[in-house]
Amino acid sequence: MFRKYNLLLLILLLPLYQNCGGFVMNEKFHEGFSSAQEKFQCDPTALPTVSNTRRLTKREYINTLKDLGKVLSSSDQQGLMSALSNKLDLIPDDTNIDSRFSENSNFVSQQLTDAIVEVSLAYSDYIVANNTRLRQFIGECAVGGEVNATCVNQFASTMGKKIFRRPLSTEEVQDLNNDLSSYTDSTAKWLIARMLASPKFFMHIEDTKKDLGGGLHEITDHALASRISYFLLDTMPDDELLAAADSGKLATQAGVEAELKRLDQQAHRGEMSGLMKSFFDQWLKIDELTLPDHQANTLMQNYAAGDSLTRQSVRNEIHEMVEYYTFTNPGKYSDLFTSDISFAIDEDLAKVYGVPVWDGSANNLVRFPEGQRAGLVTRAAFLANQGSLSKPITRGIHIRHDLLCDPLPSPPAEIFELRAIPFDQHKTTRQRVANKTSHESCMVCHDKINDTGFALENYDSFGRFRLHEKIFDPESGTLLQEHPVDSFVQPRITPETVGQTFSSPVDYSHAIAESGAAERCFVTTFYEFVYSKAPDVQADGCQLEQMRVSVNEEGGSLKELLLRVPASKQFRLKRVSE
Repeated sequence: MFRKYNLLLLILLLPLYQNCGGFVMNEKFHEGFSSAQEKFQCDPTALPTVSNTRRLTKREYINTLKDLGKVLSSSDQQGLMSALSNKLDLIPDDTNIDSRFSENSNFVSQQLTDAIVEVSLAYSDYIVANNTRLRQFIGECAVGGEVNATCVNQFASTMGKKIFRRPLSTEEVQDLNNDLSSYTDSTAKWLIARMLASPKFFMHIEDTKKDLGGGLHEITDHALASRISYFLLDTMPDDELLAAADSGKLATQAGVEAELKRLDQQAHRGEMSGLMKSFFDQWLKIDELTLPDHQANTLMQNYAAGDSLTRQSVRNEIHEMVEYYTFTNPGKYSDLFTSDISFAIDEDLAKVYGVPVWDGSANNLVRFPEGQRAGLVTRAAFLANQGSLSKPITRGIHIRHDLLCDPLPSPPAEIFELRAIPFDQHKTTRQRVANKTSHESCMVCHDKINDTGFALENYDSFGRFRLHEKIFDPESGTLLQEHPVDSFVQPRITPETVGQTFSSPVDYSHAIAESGAAERCFVTTFYEFVYSKAPDVQADGCQLEQMRVSVNEEGGSLKELLLRVPASKQFRLKRVSE
């Protein structure tokens, strides 16, 4: 697989420097050519790989602090978050060097721990500054900012249980009392701050209840309640979910599914939608997207012809698409490659597409002109870049690596010394790229990459549909010529499709959907998002096959996938070092 650093270099540099002369690809490259084999093989005797301990993401952390404050009045809840705002800004953004998804971060820096202490103190200061808030948060036993052992015990069984997302042990309660005995005043403040600054609050520390052998353990019902809630809702378990853990209801499959059904309601749609949107943002690299600067110079002004794009409008379309096919009209994963519906709710993107702005109503859908677009690979989020060229190599790499999970090699070391494609007003971008990469050593790689990207030559760097490519003088910006676009390709989506040809990006997108490779890639990628690690297709085959069935088989849908994952047996497992 690509290392993230090398992939970034390749995506950034190959569109500009297109000459791999003398570079010979490792022969093992072709061993990773994805097959369209539909099913993952399930070996029930295999020990699945499971996720490592991670911390709360910044979003989970803030949401949890907010939900803990729900014991306060509405105005005090607003006041609490306002009082914390400056301190919350100190929390660093999530990063993860081991995964493409920030949700999987297990890195705890000094900056993070210092910020958590600051937030914890500010939180406790706000609570104890008002006797009403203090009694609501700790209990009637809290008097004048002080708590005794009886009050600590009461707090531990109520709010303390919510903070740690499980009942506190006798030893933990005793430790709280012992620690507080060293403070002569404001013991209530230190009680709150101590618990909020504890790793047991800001880390997903999960206790286990059963040793399954081979280092695998089943987590407790309270740990499962926490996993379910943070997976679906990005926050702590609510009272009903904690009660289900208390009663043993979550120890049964029926109990888990009953709770998932309860959580699957309109009131939680925003949180569940946020999960899917976060996944697609990171998977499609929306935050890394560079857009055409229509004011950069005369060339770009003439090329843009009055059009512009913002990252937010591009992001909004993907969010609306995900929302529609997950919740409004639950669809299969393949629908994301075949949909001809425009989800452009912003005027700039709708103008680029040449369609009306969508008002967001499922009863007033806007469809693209027939034959112009189908699915994700024909949207601006996938097509746009900052220049005036379509950059087919970048597009080809993106499809191969991210949508088909087809292993690609690291770029050659000499890439930094390569020259840009020479300007030639008599040739299209496709012709220039093909000429530049025609050397035998280049084609070991580009035989797969080029046609994969050339299939989308009907779209320029804004994502505008075109039948002709306009060639501008790079210095003056003057329009020199127009050439017909050639989108005829033989992209070899999988070994089984070698020989298939396409002359329409819509047909190509449908073929990706039907290949089986994109579906398998999506499932393995979503697995990584859920479990904080890439799957082992042998050891994790059973879980992967369940996910594949839930997302694309009869009766399956993206929403079904969302609910099937936390209902699975693997979702209850944890690996413990022996």
